[in-house]
Amino acid sequence: MTDLPPVGETAPRARLDRPVLVGNLVSGALWLLILALLGAWPLSLIGAAYVAVASTFLARVYARERLSRKQEALAWALPWLGAVVLWIFLIASIGDGVAAPAWFHVWPGLVVGTPCYLAWQLSALAVRQFLAWRETQE
Repeated sequence: MTDLPPVGETAPRARLDRPVLVGNLVSGALWLLILALLGAWPLSLIGAAYVAVASTFLARVYARERLSRKQEALAWALPWLGAVVLWIFLIASIGDGVAAPAWFHVWPGLVVGTPCYLAWQLSALAVRQFLAWRETQE
């Protein structure tokens, strides 16, 4: 059975964890701004779409009352995997004119995507901690 509301009632709005959403968006914006200032504005545009989608996903997941260990692991793994796949396609599209199989770009995608994802999430954590500290000061 599904948890659909009775006919005539509207479904409750999707909840988002505000600190997670704000932390991820601010952190992502700062990293993308640095990337744009270095002249890689096309990567910044692609990254902005990724940051928006992944931030919303994480905020939606963390808005739940309880998360099992499996759900929490998947909440971290799916955006990481998305970052790796995005970098695989970006690196493959750069290419040097030599046709290479898709799996050939997996390692570079992991090497670039993983530190990018970790840096984004660590700085998002710092933003969330700062916001929590600021709330206690008020």
